Amino acid sequence: MILLFYCKQRNKAQIVFLRLGARNSNVSSDAKVAAFIVNWNNAEETIKSYKSLSDHFDRNDIFVVDNGSSNEDLDLLQSKLGNSNLIISEANLGYPGGANLALSRILELDYEMALSLNNDATIDSKSIELLISALKENPEIGMISPWVVYTDTGKIWFKGGWFSPWLGMTSHPGKGSKMPENRSRRPIDSDYLCGCSILFRLEMLLDTGLLEEKYFIYSEDLDHSLRAKKKKWRICTLPRAIVKHGVSKSTGSNSTKHFSKIRAYYYSRNSVLSIYWNEESKLRKIFALASQLFIVFPLSLIRMIFEGSIKYLPDYIRGMTDGFRGKYGRMDG
Repeated sequence: MILLFYCKQRNKAQIVFLRLGARNSNVSSDAKVAAFIVNWNNAEETIKSYKSLSDHFDRNDIFVVDNGSSNEDLDLLQSKLGNSNLIISEANLGYPGGANLALSRILELDYEMALSLNNDATIDSKSIELLISALKENPEIGMISPWVVYTDTGKIWFKGGWFSPWLGMTSHPGKGSKMPENRSRRPIDSDYLCGCSILFRLEMLLDTGLLEEKYFIYSEDLDHSLRAKKKKWRICTLPRAIVKHGVSKSTGSNSTKHFSKIRAYYYSRNSVLSIYWNEESKLRKIFALASQLFIVFPLSLIRMIFEGSIKYLPDYIRGMTDGFRGKYGRMDG
């Protein structure tokens, strides 16, 4: 039995769960699955993402959150999608805040899984079916992600994540490589999942809680993955399932440049915050925080120079400074 309480304070969704009874990670053979997209001033791309989901899902099972968009953008969204399952937030709550609005609604209903999809990504029906089957067949898996490819080149962007708790560093092994023709049908364990598209087992969400809204954008997927692993859930990618991703269009980045103003700030700040909030070992915490200064920062500086994004260095430094100060939420200015 699950009791769900929802309250809204200072334009922030807060979900509190009370679970009664033993944990049961099995899902029924006819499990109900929902999907959701978070939109922020990008209605045209959101509509494309919605259409890719509608090839598999009934429209009543697709939830769209408008995250404080302009009136013009919201009007376009409403004209194309209607108001059915459209959740409107007057303020921009950041990606995790918007996602939590959708997940809280889904948890109130009779669903067992929920698929997230970035609003600049598309996924085909076959990949969705493969993801659902993987969760049905593997009750120890709490969430699973398709492999992510660049929309324009078809090359790999994410096929699993590596994370070092000693360094507080992440990477995407195989990023930029060609998609292999023969790929495993079995789920592959990953240190963390990319938030571009994830199929969540709702039982896991009741165990771990929802996404951490303090990050606002970026690192909430790493944070949630680390919390899931602490609760002994497996998190995996599925090589045969594919999602096509425009990669950070809304934040000014592209396939050739890693940094933008938004990315430089939130990446540097949230990496520090994630270490503070998730690392329990004092020794590892010291090493990881030091690595942000003496390893990650120099590497990021070199990358900015070579890709021509050095103008975002002040944003990177400001983000790191705010992280060490413990400042979270939306970036000032």
